[in-house]
Amino acid sequence: MDTFLIIEIIGAIIGLTYIYLEYKASFWLWTAGILMSLFYTAVYAHAEFYAYMATNIYYIGANAYGLWMWKRSEQQQGDDVSDPIKPMPQKQILPVLGIYIVINVIVYFLLSLTDSTVVLQDTFLTSLSVVPMWMMAKKYYHQWLLWIVVNIASVFIFFYTNLIPTAILYIVYSVVSIMGFFNWRKMSKSTACN
Repeated sequence: MDTFLIIEIIGAIIGLTYIYLEYKASFWLWTAGILMSLFYTAVYAHAEFYAYMATNIYYIGANAYGLWMWKRSEQQQGDDVSDPIKPMPQKQILPVLGIYIVINVIVYFLLSLTDSTVVLQDTFLTSLSVVPMWMMAKKYYHQWLLWIVVNIASVFIFFYTNLIPTAILYIVYSVVSIMGFFNWRKMSKSTACN
């Protein structure tokens, strides 16, 4: 069996654990996210998804940031999801949209200088994936809406580029993202009532 296929399969298995922990809003999602990102950095480099490879390096840092944010919240409040899950404030929508557009332009420009055969796909996935990681660290349940778009698009892109275990992983991610939105929104309403 191809070494990169083995790495991809292990990354996908860790990814399943990660999405389950994210759905549950478990503190341990951040550790699984770091491990998954390490494996997928290699997978995407091999598949010439250079920007998505770089995004996984960003994910390592973003997961470390989320781990720190949630740990700090836990120490201050004394439970696993102590800082309440909440909607994203409307005043942050335009700045986040602006950041997405800037990232999109920069990523497209940089990828057009490489030998990547998936410039548009990689630009889209990379640019749109940066924002919900930050939103998750802030416990904004709207992060799931962005993940729904990223995950559904990823299914098609990864099947097209023959990353079959990853495409299957993203089918699961697509379903869990929809369920995760409703679950986190429900958790947000229950903490608002307390």
